[in-house]
Amino acid sequence: MLPNDPRALLDRLLDRGYTQSVAPVVNAIAGDLDDGGLIRQRLKELEAEAERLRQAGLPLTPDNPVLRALRADLSDAMDGYAQDMNGVAGDVSANGAGAAGGRLQQ
Repeated sequence: MLPNDPRALLDRLLDRGYTQSVAPVVNAIAGDLDDGGLIRQRLKELEAEAERLRQAGLPLTPDNPVLRALRADLSDAMDGYAQDMNGVAGDVSANGAGAAGGRLQQ
């Protein structure tokens, strides 16, 4: 059933298009953060390393290899997310324009 309020209709159309366009990006990010994801793995490794260093009375330094691995993988992941988001930006804009145009024609 279509809402009588044009704003409500437009919101529903935009939400559907936005979800279809952005879902793959959100799923990729979530995949990296779930239990089997690379970023989650690196965070667990850092947590274990921090505990090891704490027990040894040593500080966590910026050149720590575990921390460096996390930073490198996180940087790569963020670059990939940015590319993914840029890749769907046109679809998001087109969906918004199409939804607005379709409503204006009604």
